[in-house]
Formats: sequence, C-alpha cells, structure tokens
Amino acid sequence: MTRCRRSGREYFDFCESLLPMSLEDSIRKCRQRFPPGPGPLHLQGDIHLVLSHHRRRGLNKLCQEAAAQRYRASTPEGLVVRIEPPVTEDRKILNVAQTFQLFEGTRLMGCNSDNHNVVNGSFLTVGAVREGDCDVTDEHDGTSFVLTHVQLAQSTRLAWAITVLASQSREFEARVCLWDLGSLHYSKRSLYVAMTRVKRPELLVVMP
Repeated sequence: MTRCRRSGREYFDFCESLLPMSLEDSIRKCRQRFPPGPGPLHLQGDIHLVLSHHRRRGLNKLCQEAAAQRYRASTPEGLVVRIEPPVTEDRKILNVAQTFQLFEGTRLMGCNSDNHNVVNGSFLTVGAVREGDCDVTDEHDGTSFVLTHVQLAQSTRLAWAITVLASQSREFEARVCLWDLGSLHYSKRSLYVAMTRVKRPELLVVMP
C-alpha cells in the first residue's frame, strides 16, 4: 500500500502504521482497535475472511443455519430446500461441498467452471427457489440464469466465509470479520490483504 485508494485517509494511515511492526504487534493492535461486540462471533459480520478451509466450512454452516431460521421466521410460506454435496465429489479436495438449506436470498460463490454460467470466484444471489431448480443472479454484471439443485451443489459454495486468498482484488461494503490470526500460517501479507478489503474502519471486526 503506497497510496490511499480504497479507504479514507485515517484508516489508510492506521494500516500503513502496521508496516514496520512485527506480525504479533500488528495483530495485537488490530484486535485492540477492532474487537467483536457482544453475542455469537459468527453473527458479528456479513463476510468472514479466513485462512483455513476447515474454518470456512464451519462458519458457512453456522451462518447459513442462522440465516435459514431468520428466513423461516420472516417468510413462513417460502420454500426451503436441502442441498446435498454431489455423490461423486472427491472428499480430499479442500473446497469440498457441504449440506445446507437453500432459500431465496442465499448468497453463493462460484467454485469451478463446470457450468458455463458460473464464473469461478463470482458472488451469486439466489432468487426464486423451486423444487428442482432456482433462479441465480451474478452480482457483478446482473446476469440471471437457472441452476438445478444438482448444478448448484456442483458449481457453487456458500459465501458467508471465504479465504483471504479468494478475497484479493475485492472490496466489501458489508461488515467483515477476520479469523485465524493466531494460525502459524498467518502472515503480515494475509493481514494487510484482509484489512484492506473494507473502505471504512467501522466495517471491520478482528476476532480474538
């Protein structure tokens, strides 16, 4: 970071002030300035940036379950469908599919190029859900298309939590939570990439 492009000056200066510090001191300073509030940690943000796929899957499960409960309470007539991982999927891959409840408004991320409509890394929003398929809109260009539930399981993943690596080049106007800072594999680069995904400091939460 050499120029203030994504954020306000004050937040940019804070991020820049971390550069000379050790990783440990940088993390300590970030945790002090951007602590989580009261309540369950997985409900503190709209996007969770993680280092491990194990954490990603766990957070996606918790967040989607909470979202499904809210949807059922607000839209009791809405259809909720159980999505199962493809039976042919190699369970050794890191970005493995998971079972989840699908409903209108679910946010997903494209994970491969098996379907020509789904761009790898794209953010997708689910529209009307039917027994066998659903409407899907690409948030980048507004393109809408239909995916069967099988295609959805094959070509998308839940987007509550994504890896820091997958977040590069993105910026979020939603509340962003940073996880895994205590990992032996976390680096100063990981910290800067994660922190600079937000434009405003009030959108950032750093997990203890």
